[in-house]
Amino acid sequence: MTFHSINPYSKQSIGSFRAWHEKELSNTLQQVAASVKHWKETSVRDRLHHLSTIKFKLLHEKQNLARLITTEMGKPIAEAMAEIEKCAWLCDYYIEQCEEWLKPQQEKLSDKTVWHSLQPIGAVLGIMPWNYPFWQVFRYAIPNLLAGNIVLLKHAPNTMACAEALQNLFSGNNPSSFFHLPIDVTQVEQVVAHPVVQGVCLTGSVNAGRAVAALAGKYVKKSVMELGSADAFVILPDAQFEMALSAAFTSRMLNAGQTCIAAKRIFIEADKIDDAIAFFKEKIKAIRLGNPLEEQTQMGPISKLEFVNKLRNQVEKATQQGARLVEGAQAKDNFFLPGILLADAEHSMHTEELFGPVLTLIPYQKEEGLLDLINNNPFGLAASVWSSNVEKAFSFSEKIEAGTVVINDFMKSDPRIPFGGIKLSGYGREMGKQGFISFLNEKVIIVPR
Repeated sequence: MTFHSINPYSKQSIGSFRAWHEKELSNTLQQVAASVKHWKETSVRDRLHHLSTIKFKLLHEKQNLARLITTEMGKPIAEAMAEIEKCAWLCDYYIEQCEEWLKPQQEKLSDKTVWHSLQPIGAVLGIMPWNYPFWQVFRYAIPNLLAGNIVLLKHAPNTMACAEALQNLFSGNNPSSFFHLPIDVTQVEQVVAHPVVQGVCLTGSVNAGRAVAALAGKYVKKSVMELGSADAFVILPDAQFEMALSAAFTSRMLNAGQTCIAAKRIFIEADKIDDAIAFFKEKIKAIRLGNPLEEQTQMGPISKLEFVNKLRNQVEKATQQGARLVEGAQAKDNFFLPGILLADAEHSMHTEELFGPVLTLIPYQKEEGLLDLINNNPFGLAASVWSSNVEKAFSFSEKIEAGTVVINDFMKSDPRIPFGGIKLSGYGREMGKQGFISFLNEKVIIVPR
């Protein structure tokens, strides 16, 4: 099997990448097994030095790496640069925290002393998507490497050039602690089943999560799943309306809408819907589509033609169910979709994720019953609540079924804050201290007094 990387703007080939045969994968897993003991016994200071070197290389190569991201998956160069800088921020955060977190903690009871320690478990497989090809990898790789685990990466088939760049970036210690595995989905079970692999995390679709979580269960491996979403963006009657609309638009249009935590269900009072439509129509018309390598471009192409076709079908299905297409749906060329605006959408339409620049406005009549509309959804990743009364917004947020709720801002992942969802949005947490310990053995040692 061969993976093909295509520039979604120029339609030109970036390269072809051969998938490993079973024997090649088996030999690499043997190398991983040999590396686990070495990396586990490497001092925390040496791990910190290695990760500091990675951060230095990352920033030194920032321009080239950002261009690679933009060329391979289509996001504007400014957003790609921000992605690289955010990876460096994550490095700083974990480098600063990990020594303190890894210190054994003592608990004195009446008849014994209990020591709590965090220890590595082996190798962790990450199955990562194309939409943030560096950030998604860094947020599971950095904490695991610092904690003493080996990192295995199965990247998306359309971002294999980024995967190779990541391998080069993380190389440098001997034996290696980071392994890029150019494998097909049919080979994932071989990796998960291997005794050296003790954890697996995935960011992707619900169906992919079901399949990988089933494998993790079959072989009794720890797992973290970050899956689909239909995040609610709730504008309460007393919110600063235009500020909230502006934030919703920014949230939805970043990365051409190809973001898990975008504002996907925008709840607005029914008597303000017309004002919201006028606002969004002007914003959509002002978007500068074009070559994502040019700094003035605000939105690049969708990453793959199949994603464009899927979005078109989803929009058509929504209109058949009663939504009103107000703006958009005419593409500049095959890979481009301008902002699409759907009004009068029903909350019941959002049983699948719209992964693109589609603004969906859901009217509500009264605050009473609004929570039922928000929570009557199979997903539960994140949400945003807007109100001039923070105490009221906080009380409202506590009742929303989601992993994260942000008040008077749009949702942005932050390396300092645990991130993950509930329901079909997955389970487990990345980032923050919770993310750091997701794939560690929380060992207890008991000493009688």
